[in-house]
Amino acid sequence: LASEFAPKVRVNAIEVGSVATSALDYVADNKEIRDEMIAHTPMARLGDVEDIAACVLYLASPAASWITGKVFEVDGGIEHPQMTIPTTPL
Repeated sequence: LASEFAPKVRVNAIEVGSVATSALDYVADNKEIRDEMIAHTPMARLGDVEDIAACVLYLASPAASWITGKVFEVDGGIEHPQMTIPTTPL
């Protein structure tokens, strides 16, 4: 899509890690899972919505005017998750 819509439209994506939202409410109730997630995250914490918003703001700013066709990983440094976390439907 990036080459198809360029130069008028930039196409990028944000790949997020474990972000403290209602989708992870079960983690807040389970200290063992939460601690394991944090232990496997190089930044030693769950992300928050402000972390994702900062990337969105950057991509929407003039500073990113020559960036297209990229996936930004906003995941606290996790490239290869070493644990499987049960999920619940949204």
